[in-house]
Amino acid sequence: MMTTATRAHYMATLAPIAKRFVDAIHNDGIDVASEVLDTLYAVPRPPGVVASRALMTILAAMVDPTRTHDDLLDWVRQPPAQQLARLLELRREPA
Repeated sequence: MMTTATRAHYMATLAPIAKRFVDAIHNDGIDVASEVLDTLYAVPRPPGVVASRALMTILAAMVDPTRTHDDLLDWVRQPPAQQLARLLELRREPA
């Protein structure tokens, strides 16, 4: 059976990778963001932990819940449409 420390260690390992993912999306582009996700998915997971759910949990914790929906989506209006289309390809978690 997995201990809380094991899950906590996994999440602590993912936190800086998640931050790097955010930085890549905003500053470096889709190719770098994809490389960061590859790094994240390569981290060994405790049994029963899904990497994409862990990443979503960390990213949600990074969001200020007092920001409006428009504030949160403002960055979407900035990149070119083709960048956004490629970003949607990143949604699929590798097998």
